[in-house]
Amino acid sequence: MESNEIIISFNFNKTSTILSIVFSLSILTLIALKIRSGVIQNIWGSLIILILILLYLTFNKYYEWTKNKYHKFNIQEENLFINDKFHCNLNKLQSINIYNSINKFESGWIIYLKIFPGSSHDYIIKKRLGEKEAIEIADKISLFLNRKVIID
Repeated sequence: MESNEIIISFNFNKTSTILSIVFSLSILTLIALKIRSGVIQNIWGSLIILILILLYLTFNKYYEWTKNKYHKFNIQEENLFINDKFHCNLNKLQSINIYNSINKFESGWIIYLKIFPGSSHDYIIKKRLGEKEAIEIADKISLFLNRKVIID
């Protein structure tokens, strides 16, 4: 008898977050040591924006990981449930797609489920993966859902 459930979990890369924290603290320390107190009053808005940008760059990967730690795929009566929520009928699921997204802040491979046009929306499984990891995860999901993997 085939299993009708699979759980894909993702590991968190602590190294990049720790390096980002060290880099951000270094920049803020350097700024604090180089700027006189009278000048800080004139540029406090710019400093707040800089701190917010550094916080975003530092903790964005952690936020995405907590939001997408795992995905539980479950098939019940030809319906696909993801994390216990109905997603689509299996006959509307076209393929498992992966592609390399390159932009300033979120580069890496993305895995998503491609749904036939006119149906529900495509479902992003995970962003910012390495190529090897993305292909391995897509292969596991494709075997479970009996769909092909397409590299965009």
